[in-house]
Amino acid sequence: MISLAFGDGGHDPSNVSKDKPISTTQSDLFRRVVTLPIEGKSYPADGVVRFSVKLIRDKIPGNAFSEAAIVDDQGNALAIQTFGLKTISPNEEFYYDWEELI
Repeated sequence: MISLAFGDGGHDPSNVSKDKPISTTQSDLFRRVVTLPIEGKSYPADGVVRFSVKLIRDKIPGNAFSEAAIVDDQGNALAIQTFGLKTISPNEEFYYDWEELI
């Protein structure tokens, strides 16, 4: 079962809108805060799979995230993304999609 993990360590602390680079040897998020089950899986094009999850404020500790990973059933990160810090306001829903070539 594949899940999506989220963390809050993927942004540059001196510029929260800028992502941190990922090293070629990085095997997990900088600071993982939650792992959530995939809520949707679709195939929007030939050879592409899309994993989706809906994020709400209560699902993300600290209400902000700046990195994500696809994780296997053992909790190992298979792929990692970093980006500028995103915050979730009260009553806001944020839909996160991850696409991979298959």
